[in-house]
Parts: sequence; C-alpha cells; structure tokens
Amino acid sequence: ALVTVLERALREFKFELPSTSCKKLVLTETLLDNPAKVLGEILSSPECVKGDIQVWLDEVEQRTKVRLDLADEVRERILQDCVDNKRSARSVLEMRFKSTGVVSGLQEIFEATDGSVEFFPISTAMYEQPEEEIAKWKKSLPA
Repeated sequence: ALVTVLERALREFKFELPSTSCKKLVLTETLLDNPAKVLGEILSSPECVKGDIQVWLDEVEQRTKVRLDLADEVRERILQDCVDNKRSARSVLEMRFKSTGVVSGLQEIFEATDGSVEFFPISTAMYEQPEEEIAKWKKSLPA
C-alpha cells in the first residue's frame, strides 16, 4: 500500500524532474497531499528556473550551433512567467522561442551567413513578440 501511495504521488515527478536542473526532492505531507501543487512550486522556483534556463540554452547551442544570450530583463521575465503560471523554464522557453519559430529562424540566419553569425542577443522585444522580431531579423538577410 505504501508503494502505491508513493507511486501515485510521484508519478508526474518522474516525467518532469529528470529534464530539469533540480537535484533534490524532499517527501513531505504536502507533497503527498497535493503533488501537482508541489511540482509546480519546484519547477517555478528561482533556483530551478535559473539552472533550467542555462540547460535549455546549452541544448539549443548543441543542437543548432546557435548561441543565444538572454538579457537580464528577459531572464527575469522568464522567471516571473514560471512563477505566475507554475510552469517550468523549459515549457516557457519552448513556447516563446521554439514553437514560435525563433530557434529555427536563428538557425536559418546562421546557415544563410555560413556560420559567421552565430551569437544572438535576445531582447525583451524578442521575448514579448517573438514572431514579429524574428521576421524582422530574417528580412535583413541577403536574398
């Protein structure tokens, strides 16, 4: 019976935590009573978010050869979005930059410039209006 209780309480953790920078999970009564709430709090904690931002940036660079530099204000906005919505940094970053075409757009710029442009500073404008900003960047490419 104990194993069943723990399996039920920890089910979502086994899917979410391994892809984060979080290294410790403490079993508490609150976790057992409301695992979804505790998971949201862990994923949106400042320590976890800051580490997860860097993990995501490293993965993007490894996968695409594109280096992103997030302005401090952007990092704060990501943290705030994570806290406000109880979402992981990965889900916020994927929604803002991958599903909107920013990462693939930057990769197009990288390839169109034969790799001479590989470093991309990400501003608040890019965070707030990713589709519009990446379209502006791509327009400046030579035809």
